[in-house]
Amino acid sequence: MDLFDKLNNLFTEAGKEVEQKAKEVSDSMRLNAKIRDEKAAIKECMEKIGRLYYEEQQGKGAGVYQESFDRIHKSQEAIRQAKKELEEYRKKEECQYCGAAMRKEDLFCSKCGMKREQPCSEEQKTPEEAEEAATEEKETSENPEQAEQTEDKASENVEMETAESMDSETAEAADEVSDSADSAEQE
Repeated sequence: MDLFDKLNNLFTEAGKEVEQKAKEVSDSMRLNAKIRDEKAAIKECMEKIGRLYYEEQQGKGAGVYQESFDRIHKSQEAIRQAKKELEEYRKKEECQYCGAAMRKEDLFCSKCGMKREQPCSEEQKTPEEAEEAATEEKETSENPEQAEQTEDKASENVEMETAESMDSETAEAADEVSDSADSAEQE
């Protein structure tokens, strides 16, 4: 029985040590959480004080604050610039052939090289394009001979674009036929 008593005492002491360590860890975690919460409260108050001081000074710091004020102004400008770029990015359109992003002023896709179909209505044109169209219209109305030449060039351009479009469509169709023939041969 002596052996069982020794084992019982050994397990009891080990259990008490584990209990003590668990209590220490628990207390340590609780205290660390309290410290973290208090630091967060201090940081929040400091930020509020800084924001109030910045607003009170109307963004014009002096002395030891000047460097921080300058950094704030620099960051604000960087944010404005990034928002402007983001807005420009959102104005981009997609290529109707490959889906790559295109700016409104791009005539050709930078990825696949295909010509973008231009909008037909005056409302969709940029102010520069509308002004250019108005200037051309004015010039053609003043010079009938030049108007006839401009019309001839425009019809030639339309014919060329139509031919290019048909060529690309024909090439795509030929590729599809070739691909399906290749896959049929492999089977």
